[in-house]
Amino acid sequence: MSSNSKRLLSYIAKQKRWIGYGILATLFMSLTELATGGLLKFLTNQLGKIQNQLIDKADSLIKLPLKYNVKIPISNEKITLFDTTLKGADGIFWGLVGLCGIFLLFYLFNSLFNYFRRVYMNAATQRILQNFKDDIYQKLLHLPHAFFSKNPTGDLVSRITYDVTTLNEIIDLLIEVARAAIYILVFIPVMFYLSWQLSLFTLLFFPISVVFINLITHHIKRVSKNITDNVGDYTAFLEKRINQQKLIKTFNKEKTEQTTFSDLIETNFQYNFRLIKLRFSLNPTNDFLGMILLSVVYIFFSYKITHGNTSLGDVVLYLYLVKTVYKPVKKVAEAWGRLHVALVSTRKIFRLLDEAEEDKSEQNKQSLNNIKTIEFRDLSFTYPGSDQAVFTNLNLRVKQGDRISVNGKTGVGKTTLLNLLASFYAPGQGNIYLNNMPLSDYSLSSLRANIILVDGQSAFFDGSVMDNLTYSGKDISAVSLASYANFLGFSNSSDLYQQIGNKGIELSMGQKQKLAFLRALVAQPQVLILDEIFSSLDAKDIEFIFTSCKTIPIVFMVSRSNKVLDYANLKFTMEL
Repeated sequence: MSSNSKRLLSYIAKQKRWIGYGILATLFMSLTELATGGLLKFLTNQLGKIQNQLIDKADSLIKLPLKYNVKIPISNEKITLFDTTLKGADGIFWGLVGLCGIFLLFYLFNSLFNYFRRVYMNAATQRILQNFKDDIYQKLLHLPHAFFSKNPTGDLVSRITYDVTTLNEIIDLLIEVARAAIYILVFIPVMFYLSWQLSLFTLLFFPISVVFINLITHHIKRVSKNITDNVGDYTAFLEKRINQQKLIKTFNKEKTEQTTFSDLIETNFQYNFRLIKLRFSLNPTNDFLGMILLSVVYIFFSYKITHGNTSLGDVVLYLYLVKTVYKPVKKVAEAWGRLHVALVSTRKIFRLLDEAEEDKSEQNKQSLNNIKTIEFRDLSFTYPGSDQAVFTNLNLRVKQGDRISVNGKTGVGKTTLLNLLASFYAPGQGNIYLNNMPLSDYSLSSLRANIILVDGQSAFFDGSVMDNLTYSGKDISAVSLASYANFLGFSNSSDLYQQIGNKGIELSMGQKQKLAFLRALVAQPQVLILDEIFSSLDAKDIEFIFTSCKTIPIVFMVSRSNKVLDYANLKFTMEL
Protein backbone atom coordinates (compact mmCIF):
# COMPACT_ATOMS: atom_id res chain seq x y z
CA MET A 1 0.00 0.00 0.00
CA SER A 2 1.39 3.40 -1.02
CA SER A 3 1.91 6.19 1.48
CA ASN A 4 -0.82 8.25 -0.22
CA SER A 5 -3.27 5.36 0.19
CA LYS A 6 -2.42 5.07 3.88
CA ARG A 7 -2.91 8.80 4.37
CA LEU A 8 -6.25 8.68 2.57
CA LEU A 9 -7.36 5.78 4.76
CA SER A 10 -6.39 7.80 7.84
CA TYR A 11 -8.88 10.49 6.75
CA ILE A 12 -11.52 7.82 6.21
CA ALA A 13 -10.81 6.18 9.57
CA LYS A 14 -11.65 9.44 11.37
CA GLN A 15 -15.27 8.93 10.29
CA LYS A 16 -15.48 5.37 11.61
CA ARG A 17 -18.67 6.13 13.57
CA TRP A 18 -20.64 7.21 10.49
CA ILE A 19 -19.10 4.45 8.38
CA GLY A 20 -19.85 1.88 11.10
CA TYR A 21 -23.52 2.89 11.10
CA GLY A 22 -23.53 2.66 7.31
CA ILE A 23 -21.98 -0.82 7.34
CA LEU A 24 -24.51 -1.97 9.94
CA ALA A 25 -27.36 -0.65 7.79
CA THR A 26 -25.81 -2.44 4.79
CA LEU A 27 -25.70 -5.70 6.76
CA PHE A 28 -29.38 -5.45 7.68
CA MET A 29 -30.14 -4.49 4.09
CA SER A 30 -28.43 -7.65 2.81
CA LEU A 31 -30.34 -9.79 5.33
CA THR A 32 -33.69 -8.36 4.20
CA GLU A 33 -32.71 -9.05 0.58
CA LEU A 34 -31.81 -12.61 1.54
CA ALA A 35 -35.17 -12.99 3.29
CA THR A 36 -36.88 -11.58 0.20
CA GLY A 37 -35.11 -14.15 -1.97
CA GLY A 38 -36.16 -16.94 0.38
CA LEU A 39 -39.76 -15.76 0.20
CA LEU A 40 -39.60 -15.66 -3.61
CA LYS A 41 -38.40 -19.27 -3.61
CA PHE A 42 -41.23 -20.28 -1.29
CA LEU A 43 -43.90 -18.48 -3.37
CA THR A 44 -42.60 -20.00 -6.60
CA ASN A 45 -42.75 -23.53 -5.21
CA GLN A 46 -46.25 -23.02 -3.76
CA LEU A 47 -47.62 -21.59 -7.00
CA GLY A 48 -46.25 -24.67 -8.77
CA LYS A 49 -48.13 -26.94 -6.34
CA ILE A 50 -51.38 -24.99 -6.83
CA GLN A 51 -51.08 -25.24 -10.61
CA ASN A 52 -50.64 -29.01 -10.40
CA GLN A 53 -53.71 -29.39 -8.15
CA LEU A 54 -55.90 -27.22 -10.41
CA ILE A 55 -55.37 -29.69 -13.21
CA ASP A 56 -56.72 -32.67 -11.22
CA LYS A 57 -59.16 -31.22 -8.61
CA ALA A 58 -62.08 -28.83 -8.25
CA ASP A 59 -61.46 -25.41 -6.69
CA SER A 60 -63.15 -26.37 -3.40
CA LEU A 61 -60.99 -29.46 -2.96
CA ILE A 62 -57.66 -27.67 -3.38
CA LYS A 63 -55.45 -27.70 -0.33
CA LEU A 64 -52.13 -25.91 0.09
CA PRO A 65 -49.96 -26.88 3.05
CA LEU A 66 -47.79 -23.89 3.96
CA LYS A 67 -44.76 -25.05 5.84
CA TYR A 68 -41.52 -23.07 5.83
CA ASN A 69 -38.41 -24.63 7.28
CA VAL A 70 -34.98 -23.12 7.62
CA LYS A 71 -32.13 -25.62 7.56
CA ILE A 72 -29.03 -24.88 9.64
CA PRO A 73 -26.09 -25.78 7.32
CA ILE A 74 -23.66 -27.29 9.84
CA SER A 75 -26.01 -29.33 12.06
CA ASN A 76 -28.63 -29.96 9.32
CA GLU A 77 -31.32 -29.19 11.90
CA LYS A 78 -34.56 -27.65 10.65
CA ILE A 79 -36.38 -24.74 12.25
CA THR A 80 -40.06 -24.40 11.32
CA LEU A 81 -41.08 -20.76 10.91
CA PHE A 82 -44.75 -21.52 10.19
CA ASP A 83 -46.93 -24.59 9.41
CA THR A 84 -50.54 -24.26 8.23
CA THR A 85 -52.86 -25.47 5.49
CA LEU A 86 -54.91 -23.26 3.17
CA LYS A 87 -58.16 -24.74 1.79
CA GLY A 88 -60.15 -23.78 -1.28
CA ALA A 89 -59.31 -21.33 -4.03
CA ASP A 90 -60.41 -18.28 -2.01
CA GLY A 91 -58.51 -19.35 1.09
CA ILE A 92 -55.37 -20.00 -0.92
CA PHE A 93 -55.76 -16.66 -2.74
CA TRP A 94 -55.96 -14.66 0.48
CA GLY A 95 -53.11 -16.66 1.93
CA LEU A 96 -50.96 -15.75 -1.04
CA VAL A 97 -52.05 -12.11 -0.69
CA GLY A 98 -50.80 -12.28 2.89
CA LEU A 99 -47.45 -13.62 1.68
CA CYS A 100 -47.26 -10.74 -0.81
CA GLY A 101 -47.85 -8.40 2.13
CA ILE A 102 -44.88 -9.99 3.90
CA PHE A 103 -42.89 -9.54 0.69
CA LEU A 104 -43.77 -5.82 0.66
CA LEU A 105 -42.83 -5.57 4.33
CA PHE A 106 -39.41 -7.05 3.56
CA TYR A 107 -39.01 -4.56 0.71
CA LEU A 108 -40.05 -1.70 3.00
CA PHE A 109 -37.39 -2.66 5.54
CA ASN A 110 -34.87 -3.05 2.73
CA SER A 111 -35.64 0.48 1.48
CA LEU A 112 -35.42 1.83 5.02
CA PHE A 113 -32.01 0.26 5.63
CA ASN A 114 -30.86 1.46 2.19
CA TYR A 115 -31.90 5.00 3.19
CA PHE A 116 -29.84 4.83 6.39
CA ARG A 117 -26.91 3.31 4.48
CA ARG A 118 -26.89 6.20 2.02
CA VAL A 119 -27.36 8.87 4.68
CA TYR A 120 -24.57 7.60 6.95
CA MET A 121 -22.12 6.84 4.15
CA ASN A 122 -22.70 10.18 2.44
CA ALA A 123 -22.39 12.01 5.76
CA ALA A 124 -19.01 10.31 6.21
CA THR A 125 -18.03 11.26 2.65
CA GLN A 126 -18.90 14.93 3.11
CA ARG A 127 -17.05 15.07 6.42
CA ILE A 128 -13.96 13.52 4.82
CA LEU A 129 -14.05 16.08 1.99
CA GLN A 130 -14.55 18.86 4.54
CA ASN A 131 -11.46 17.72 6.46
CA PHE A 132 -9.42 17.74 3.24
CA LYS A 133 -10.58 21.27 2.42
CA ASP A 134 -9.78 22.44 5.95
CA ASP A 135 -6.29 20.92 5.81
CA ILE A 136 -5.55 22.36 2.37
CA TYR A 137 -6.64 25.84 3.39
CA GLN A 138 -4.67 25.59 6.63
CA LYS A 139 -1.63 24.54 4.59
CA LEU A 140 -2.08 27.48 2.21
CA LEU A 141 -2.21 29.87 5.16
CA HIS A 142 1.13 28.61 6.49
CA LEU A 143 3.10 28.30 3.25
CA PRO A 144 5.88 30.84 2.65
CA HIS A 145 5.32 33.82 0.39
CA ALA A 146 7.85 32.42 -2.10
CA PHE A 147 5.57 29.43 -2.75
CA PHE A 148 2.78 31.68 -4.04
CA SER A 149 5.22 33.55 -6.27
CA LYS A 150 5.87 30.42 -8.34
CA ASN A 151 2.43 28.73 -8.21
CA PRO A 152 -0.57 30.25 -10.03
CA THR A 153 -3.46 31.11 -7.73
CA GLY A 154 -6.02 29.43 -9.98
CA ASP A 155 -4.09 26.17 -9.91
CA LEU A 156 -4.02 26.26 -6.10
CA VAL A 157 -7.74 27.03 -5.95
CA SER A 158 -8.42 23.97 -8.14
CA ARG A 159 -6.96 21.77 -5.38
CA ILE A 160 -10.07 22.57 -3.30
CA THR A 161 -12.68 23.23 -5.99
CA TYR A 162 -11.82 20.28 -8.29
CA ASP A 163 -9.32 17.84 -6.83
CA VAL A 164 -11.03 17.42 -3.46
CA THR A 165 -14.35 16.87 -5.22
CA THR A 166 -12.90 14.06 -7.31
CA LEU A 167 -11.85 12.30 -4.10
CA ASN A 168 -15.53 11.52 -3.81
CA GLU A 169 -14.94 8.85 -6.45
CA ILE A 170 -12.44 6.99 -4.25
CA ILE A 171 -14.70 7.17 -1.22
CA ASP A 172 -17.68 5.98 -3.29
CA LEU A 173 -15.57 3.07 -4.50
CA LEU A 174 -14.64 2.09 -0.94
CA ILE A 175 -18.30 2.30 0.08
CA GLU A 176 -19.31 0.01 -2.77
CA VAL A 177 -16.45 -2.36 -1.94
CA ALA A 178 -17.76 -2.56 1.63
CA ARG A 179 -21.27 -3.21 0.34
CA ALA A 180 -20.07 -5.87 -2.10
CA ALA A 181 -18.01 -7.56 0.63
CA ILE A 182 -21.00 -7.72 2.99
CA TYR A 183 -23.28 -9.07 0.27
CA ILE A 184 -20.73 -11.70 -0.68
CA LEU A 185 -20.30 -12.77 2.95
CA VAL A 186 -24.07 -13.04 3.43
CA PHE A 187 -25.10 -14.51 0.06
CA ILE A 188 -22.21 -16.76 -0.96
CA PRO A 189 -22.81 -19.37 1.81
CA VAL A 190 -26.44 -19.69 0.67
CA MET A 191 -25.36 -19.91 -2.96
CA PHE A 192 -22.84 -22.64 -2.08
CA TYR A 193 -25.59 -24.47 -0.21
CA LEU A 194 -27.77 -24.41 -3.34
CA SER A 195 -24.92 -25.39 -5.69
CA TRP A 196 -21.27 -25.39 -4.73
CA GLN A 197 -20.13 -26.10 -8.31
CA LEU A 198 -21.96 -23.12 -9.79
CA SER A 199 -20.99 -20.86 -6.90
CA LEU A 200 -17.34 -21.75 -7.33
CA PHE A 201 -17.60 -20.75 -10.98
CA THR A 202 -19.32 -17.50 -9.98
CA LEU A 203 -16.49 -16.61 -7.59
CA LEU A 204 -13.88 -17.36 -10.26
CA PHE A 205 -15.84 -15.29 -12.75
CA PHE A 206 -15.34 -12.01 -10.86
CA PRO A 207 -11.51 -11.96 -11.13
CA ILE A 208 -11.82 -12.73 -14.84
CA SER A 209 -14.03 -9.68 -15.30
CA VAL A 210 -11.47 -7.56 -13.42
CA VAL A 211 -8.84 -8.44 -16.05
CA PHE A 212 -11.03 -7.01 -18.82
CA ILE A 213 -11.78 -3.92 -16.74
CA ASN A 214 -8.07 -3.29 -16.10
CA LEU A 215 -7.41 -3.19 -19.84
CA ILE A 216 -9.70 -0.15 -20.05
CA THR A 217 -8.64 1.56 -16.81
CA HIS A 218 -5.00 1.55 -17.93
CA HIS A 219 -5.96 4.10 -20.60
CA ILE A 220 -8.25 5.97 -18.20
CA LYS A 221 -5.31 6.63 -15.87
CA ARG A 222 -3.32 8.44 -18.56
CA VAL A 223 -6.26 10.58 -19.71
CA SER A 224 -7.15 11.46 -16.10
CA LYS A 225 -3.79 13.13 -15.49
CA ASN A 226 -4.23 15.22 -18.62
CA ILE A 227 -7.65 16.37 -17.40
CA THR A 228 -6.50 17.44 -13.92
CA ASP A 229 -3.53 19.33 -15.41
CA ASN A 230 -5.82 21.06 -17.90
CA VAL A 231 -8.31 22.06 -15.17
CA GLY A 232 -5.47 23.68 -13.24
CA ASP A 233 -4.37 25.53 -16.38
CA TYR A 234 -7.72 27.03 -17.30
CA THR A 235 -8.61 27.81 -13.67
CA ALA A 236 -5.35 29.76 -13.38
CA PHE A 237 -6.08 31.43 -16.74
CA LEU A 238 -9.55 32.49 -15.57
CA GLU A 239 -8.27 33.84 -12.27
CA LYS A 240 -5.65 35.99 -14.00
CA ARG A 241 -7.92 37.29 -16.76
CA ILE A 242 -10.82 38.13 -14.44
CA ASN A 243 -8.42 40.16 -12.31
CA GLN A 244 -7.12 41.95 -15.41
CA GLN A 245 -10.43 42.88 -17.06
CA LYS A 246 -9.49 46.56 -17.21
CA LEU A 247 -6.25 45.80 -19.05
CA ILE A 248 -8.06 43.55 -21.53
CA LYS A 249 -10.64 46.22 -22.30
CA THR A 250 -7.98 48.94 -22.58
CA PHE A 251 -6.26 47.12 -25.46
CA ASN A 252 -9.45 45.66 -27.03
CA LYS A 253 -8.19 42.13 -26.46
CA GLU A 254 -11.56 40.49 -25.71
CA LYS A 255 -11.50 38.44 -28.92
CA THR A 256 -7.91 37.28 -28.41
CA GLU A 257 -8.58 36.24 -24.81
CA GLN A 258 -11.79 34.47 -25.81
CA THR A 259 -9.90 32.50 -28.47
CA THR A 260 -7.22 31.48 -25.97
CA PHE A 261 -9.81 30.33 -23.42
CA SER A 262 -11.80 28.51 -26.11
CA ASP A 263 -8.66 26.57 -27.02
CA LEU A 264 -8.15 25.59 -23.38
CA ILE A 265 -11.70 24.36 -22.87
CA GLU A 266 -11.68 22.62 -26.26
CA THR A 267 -8.65 20.68 -25.03
CA ASN A 268 -10.59 19.94 -21.84
CA PHE A 269 -13.54 18.71 -23.92
CA GLN A 270 -11.35 16.40 -25.98
CA TYR A 271 -9.78 14.88 -22.86
CA ASN A 272 -13.18 14.46 -21.19
CA PHE A 273 -14.74 13.02 -24.34
CA ARG A 274 -11.96 10.45 -24.50
CA LEU A 275 -12.53 9.68 -20.82
CA ILE A 276 -16.29 9.37 -21.37
CA LYS A 277 -15.77 6.84 -24.14
CA LEU A 278 -13.43 4.81 -21.96
CA ARG A 279 -15.59 5.00 -18.83
CA PHE A 280 -18.84 4.14 -20.56
CA SER A 281 -17.23 1.23 -22.35
CA LEU A 282 -17.09 -0.32 -18.88
CA ASN A 283 -20.90 -0.51 -18.65
CA PRO A 284 -21.53 -2.67 -21.74
CA THR A 285 -18.48 -4.74 -20.83
CA ASN A 286 -19.89 -5.37 -17.36
CA ASP A 287 -23.38 -6.02 -18.72
CA PHE A 288 -22.08 -8.52 -21.26
CA LEU A 289 -20.01 -10.33 -18.65
CA GLY A 290 -23.05 -10.37 -16.36
CA MET A 291 -25.18 -11.92 -19.11
CA ILE A 292 -22.54 -14.60 -19.62
CA LEU A 293 -22.79 -15.43 -15.92
CA LEU A 294 -26.61 -15.52 -15.98
CA SER A 295 -26.53 -17.68 -19.11
CA VAL A 296 -24.29 -20.20 -17.37
CA VAL A 297 -26.65 -20.20 -14.37
CA TYR A 298 -29.63 -20.71 -16.71
CA ILE A 299 -27.99 -23.61 -18.55
CA PHE A 300 -26.89 -25.23 -15.29
CA PHE A 301 -30.33 -25.12 -13.70
CA SER A 302 -32.05 -26.13 -16.93
CA TYR A 303 -30.09 -29.34 -16.73
CA LYS A 304 -30.88 -29.77 -13.03
CA ILE A 305 -34.64 -29.21 -13.54
CA THR A 306 -34.91 -31.53 -16.55
CA HIS A 307 -33.18 -34.26 -14.56
CA GLY A 308 -35.35 -33.67 -11.50
CA ASN A 309 -32.53 -32.63 -9.18
CA THR A 310 -33.85 -29.23 -8.11
CA SER A 311 -37.00 -27.17 -7.71
CA LEU A 312 -38.07 -24.09 -9.62
CA GLY A 313 -37.91 -22.15 -6.34
CA ASP A 314 -34.21 -22.94 -6.00
CA VAL A 315 -33.64 -21.57 -9.50
CA VAL A 316 -35.51 -18.35 -8.71
CA LEU A 317 -33.63 -17.93 -5.42
CA TYR A 318 -30.23 -18.52 -7.02
CA LEU A 319 -30.90 -16.10 -9.88
CA TYR A 320 -32.13 -13.52 -7.39
CA LEU A 321 -28.98 -13.91 -5.27
CA VAL A 322 -26.67 -13.69 -8.29
CA LYS A 323 -28.44 -10.57 -9.54
CA THR A 324 -28.39 -8.95 -6.09
CA VAL A 325 -24.74 -9.70 -5.33
CA TYR A 326 -23.66 -8.69 -8.84
CA LYS A 327 -25.23 -5.24 -8.45
CA PRO A 328 -22.67 -3.85 -5.95
CA VAL A 329 -19.86 -5.71 -7.72
CA LYS A 330 -20.89 -3.98 -10.96
CA LYS A 331 -20.89 -0.62 -9.18
CA VAL A 332 -17.37 -1.33 -7.94
CA ALA A 333 -16.31 -1.98 -11.52
CA GLU A 334 -17.94 1.26 -12.71
CA ALA A 335 -16.35 3.23 -9.87
CA TRP A 336 -13.02 1.65 -10.74
CA GLY A 337 -13.16 3.48 -14.05
CA ARG A 338 -13.42 6.81 -12.23
CA LEU A 339 -10.84 5.88 -9.64
CA HIS A 340 -7.79 6.94 -11.65
CA VAL A 341 -9.06 10.51 -12.03
CA ALA A 342 -9.31 10.68 -8.26
CA LEU A 343 -5.89 9.08 -7.73
CA VAL A 344 -4.23 11.79 -9.82
CA SER A 345 -6.02 14.41 -7.72
CA THR A 346 -4.98 12.61 -4.53
CA ARG A 347 -1.32 12.82 -5.50
CA LYS A 348 -1.65 16.55 -6.21
CA ILE A 349 -3.40 17.18 -2.89
CA PHE A 350 -0.83 15.31 -0.82
CA ARG A 351 2.00 16.96 -2.78
CA LEU A 352 0.58 20.32 -1.69
CA LEU A 353 0.09 19.13 1.90
CA ASP A 354 3.74 18.02 1.95
CA GLU A 355 5.07 21.46 1.02
CA ALA A 356 7.37 22.94 3.66
CA GLU A 357 5.63 25.50 5.84
CA GLU A 358 7.03 28.64 7.37
CA ASP A 359 8.79 27.96 10.65
CA LYS A 360 6.35 29.35 13.19
CA SER A 361 7.60 27.34 16.14
CA GLU A 362 8.18 29.27 19.36
CA GLN A 363 10.68 26.76 20.73
CA ASN A 364 14.19 28.21 21.22
CA LYS A 365 12.99 31.47 19.65
CA GLN A 366 13.24 34.95 21.12
CA SER A 367 10.26 37.25 21.51
CA LEU A 368 10.68 40.65 19.88
CA ASN A 369 9.59 43.33 22.34
CA ASN A 370 11.57 46.46 21.57
CA ILE A 371 13.42 47.00 18.30
CA LYS A 372 16.31 49.36 18.96
CA THR A 373 18.49 48.68 15.91
CA ILE A 374 18.21 47.00 12.51
CA GLU A 375 21.29 46.02 10.56
CA PHE A 376 21.61 44.56 7.06
CA ARG A 377 25.03 42.94 7.11
CA ASP A 378 26.68 41.72 3.85
CA LEU A 379 23.20 40.83 2.61
CA SER A 380 22.74 39.08 -0.74
CA PHE A 381 19.62 37.58 -2.29
CA THR A 382 18.72 35.50 -5.33
CA TYR A 383 15.17 34.38 -6.09
CA PRO A 384 14.64 30.59 -6.10
CA GLY A 385 15.22 29.16 -9.57
CA SER A 386 17.20 32.20 -10.75
CA ASP A 387 20.95 32.49 -11.33
CA GLN A 388 20.96 36.30 -11.19
CA ALA A 389 21.37 37.91 -7.76
CA VAL A 390 18.99 40.79 -7.04
CA PHE A 391 21.67 42.49 -4.92
CA THR A 392 24.92 41.49 -3.20
CA ASN A 393 26.88 42.55 -0.11
CA LEU A 394 24.36 45.14 1.01
CA ASN A 395 25.02 46.90 4.34
CA LEU A 396 22.81 49.29 6.30
CA ARG A 397 22.28 50.10 9.97
CA VAL A 398 19.30 52.03 11.39
CA LYS A 399 18.08 52.82 14.89
CA GLN A 400 14.96 53.93 16.72
CA GLY A 401 13.64 57.27 15.50
CA ASP A 402 15.02 56.86 11.98
CA ARG A 403 12.89 57.54 8.93
CA ILE A 404 14.67 55.80 6.07
CA SER A 405 14.00 56.34 2.38
CA VAL A 406 15.16 53.48 0.17
CA ASN A 407 16.06 54.87 -3.25
CA GLY A 408 17.25 53.44 -6.55
CA LYS A 409 16.27 52.67 -10.12
CA THR A 410 13.48 50.27 -11.01
CA GLY A 411 14.63 46.66 -10.61
CA VAL A 412 17.42 47.44 -8.17
CA GLY A 413 15.74 45.39 -5.42
CA LYS A 414 14.14 47.97 -3.12
CA THR A 415 10.93 45.99 -2.64
CA THR A 416 12.86 42.73 -2.33
CA LEU A 417 15.00 44.19 0.45
CA LEU A 418 11.94 45.30 2.40
CA ASN A 419 10.23 41.93 1.84
CA LEU A 420 13.28 40.30 3.43
CA LEU A 421 12.91 42.58 6.45
CA ALA A 422 9.20 41.69 6.65
CA SER A 423 10.19 37.97 6.66
CA PHE A 424 8.45 37.11 3.39
CA TYR A 425 11.74 35.72 2.07
CA ALA A 426 14.82 34.33 3.78
CA PRO A 427 18.24 35.94 3.14
CA GLY A 428 20.53 34.10 0.75
CA GLN A 429 23.90 35.19 2.14
CA GLY A 430 24.61 37.56 4.96
CA ASN A 431 21.84 38.33 7.42
CA ILE A 432 19.51 40.88 8.97
CA TYR A 433 20.07 41.66 12.65
CA LEU A 434 17.54 43.06 15.08
CA ASN A 435 19.13 44.31 18.31
CA ASN A 436 22.33 42.53 17.16
CA MET A 437 20.55 39.16 16.90
CA PRO A 438 19.86 37.38 13.58
CA LEU A 439 16.33 37.61 12.26
CA SER A 440 16.04 33.81 12.44
CA ASP A 441 16.51 33.89 16.24
CA TYR A 442 13.09 35.49 16.67
CA SER A 443 9.76 33.73 16.32
CA LEU A 444 8.00 34.44 13.04
CA SER A 445 4.78 35.47 14.79
CA SER A 446 6.75 37.98 16.86
CA LEU A 447 8.41 39.42 13.75
CA ARG A 448 5.12 39.71 11.87
CA ALA A 449 3.47 41.42 14.84
CA ASN A 450 6.17 44.10 14.98
CA ILE A 451 7.19 44.61 11.33
CA ILE A 452 4.40 45.44 8.88
CA LEU A 453 4.76 46.12 5.17
CA VAL A 454 2.25 48.22 3.21
CA ASP A 455 2.68 48.29 -0.56
CA GLY A 456 0.87 49.73 -3.54
CA GLN A 457 -0.90 46.44 -4.24
CA SER A 458 -2.33 46.00 -0.76
CA ALA A 459 -5.21 43.54 -0.73
CA PHE A 460 -8.64 44.13 0.78
CA PHE A 461 -11.26 41.66 1.92
CA ASP A 462 -14.92 41.91 0.99
CA GLY A 463 -16.84 43.66 3.74
CA SER A 464 -16.88 47.11 5.25
CA VAL A 465 -14.15 49.70 5.68
CA MET A 466 -14.22 48.90 9.41
CA ASP A 467 -13.76 45.17 8.76
CA ASN A 468 -10.54 45.91 6.90
CA LEU A 469 -9.44 48.61 9.32
CA THR A 470 -9.64 46.28 12.33
CA TYR A 471 -8.25 43.16 10.63
CA SER A 472 -5.34 43.08 13.11
CA GLY A 473 -7.82 42.67 15.97
CA LYS A 474 -6.72 45.84 17.76
CA ASP A 475 -9.28 48.24 19.27
CA ILE A 476 -9.69 51.79 17.96
CA SER A 477 -10.74 54.73 20.12
CA ALA A 478 -13.69 56.90 19.14
CA VAL A 479 -11.36 59.88 18.65
CA SER A 480 -9.14 57.89 16.29
CA LEU A 481 -12.16 56.62 14.37
CA ALA A 482 -13.32 60.16 13.74
CA SER A 483 -9.84 61.16 12.59
CA TYR A 484 -9.54 58.12 10.30
CA ALA A 485 -12.99 58.74 8.78
CA ASN A 486 -12.00 62.32 7.98
CA PHE A 487 -8.67 61.16 6.48
CA LEU A 488 -10.54 58.70 4.25
CA GLY A 489 -12.85 61.46 3.04
CA PHE A 490 -15.96 60.37 4.95
CA SER A 491 -18.27 62.80 6.69
CA ASN A 492 -18.52 60.84 9.95
CA SER A 493 -17.48 57.60 11.66
CA SER A 494 -20.65 55.75 10.64
CA ASP A 495 -19.46 55.83 7.02
CA LEU A 496 -16.69 53.42 8.03
CA TYR A 497 -19.31 50.65 7.99
CA GLN A 498 -20.08 51.00 4.31
CA GLN A 499 -19.20 48.06 2.03
CA ILE A 500 -16.09 48.40 -0.12
CA GLY A 501 -17.03 45.77 -2.73
CA ASN A 502 -14.86 43.11 -4.34
CA LYS A 503 -11.19 44.02 -3.80
CA GLY A 504 -12.22 47.51 -2.67
CA ILE A 505 -13.78 48.45 -5.98
CA GLU A 506 -16.05 51.02 -4.27
CA LEU A 507 -12.99 52.96 -3.06
CA SER A 508 -10.85 55.37 -5.04
CA MET A 509 -7.15 54.63 -5.48
CA GLY A 510 -6.31 57.28 -2.90
CA GLN A 511 -8.78 55.79 -0.40
CA LYS A 512 -7.27 52.35 -0.93
CA GLN A 513 -3.77 53.67 -0.16
CA LYS A 514 -5.05 55.50 2.91
CA LEU A 515 -6.98 52.47 4.18
CA ALA A 516 -3.94 50.22 3.70
CA PHE A 517 -1.85 52.63 5.78
CA LEU A 518 -4.48 52.99 8.53
CA ARG A 519 -4.90 49.21 8.78
CA ALA A 520 -1.16 48.92 9.47
CA LEU A 521 -1.20 51.88 11.86
CA VAL A 522 -3.99 50.30 13.95
CA ALA A 523 -1.78 47.22 14.42
CA GLN A 524 0.79 49.44 16.21
CA PRO A 525 4.00 47.92 14.75
CA GLN A 526 7.51 48.87 15.81
CA VAL A 527 8.67 48.94 12.20
CA LEU A 528 6.43 50.22 9.40
CA ILE A 529 7.39 49.79 5.74
CA LEU A 530 5.63 52.07 3.25
CA ASP A 531 6.40 50.87 -0.28
CA GLU A 532 5.05 53.15 -3.04
CA ILE A 533 1.72 53.98 -1.37
CA PHE A 534 1.86 57.74 -1.98
CA SER A 535 1.10 58.03 -5.70
CA SER A 536 -2.52 59.20 -5.25
CA LEU A 537 -2.00 61.26 -2.09
CA ASP A 538 -1.55 65.01 -1.78
CA ALA A 539 0.76 66.91 0.56
CA LYS A 540 -1.90 67.11 3.29
CA ASP A 541 -2.44 63.35 3.21
CA ILE A 542 1.31 62.68 3.36
CA GLU A 543 1.62 65.02 6.32
CA PHE A 544 -1.16 63.13 8.14
CA ILE A 545 0.65 59.83 7.51
CA PHE A 546 3.99 60.93 8.93
CA THR A 547 2.36 62.76 11.83
CA SER A 548 0.55 59.52 12.68
CA CYS A 549 3.86 57.64 12.41
CA LYS A 550 5.45 59.59 15.27
CA THR A 551 4.55 56.76 17.66
CA ILE A 552 6.25 54.18 15.42
CA PRO A 553 9.98 53.73 16.26
CA ILE A 554 11.28 52.99 12.74
CA VAL A 555 9.73 53.80 9.35
CA PHE A 556 11.01 52.72 5.92
CA MET A 557 9.64 54.40 2.81
CA VAL A 558 9.95 53.93 -0.95
CA SER A 559 8.78 56.82 -3.13
CA ARG A 560 9.89 59.07 -5.97
CA SER A 561 8.06 62.07 -4.50
CA ASN A 562 10.19 64.75 -2.86
CA LYS A 563 7.20 65.50 -0.62
CA VAL A 564 7.71 62.06 0.89
CA LEU A 565 11.49 62.00 0.86
CA ASP A 566 11.59 65.24 2.85
CA TYR A 567 10.36 63.29 5.88
CA ALA A 568 13.40 60.97 5.77
CA ASN A 569 16.39 61.66 7.99
CA LEU A 570 18.34 58.78 6.41
CA LYS A 571 18.53 58.14 2.67
CA PHE A 572 19.78 54.78 1.43
CA THR A 573 20.49 54.42 -2.28
CA MET A 574 20.69 50.99 -3.93
CA GLU A 575 22.54 50.43 -7.20
CA LEU A 576 22.46 47.71 -9.84
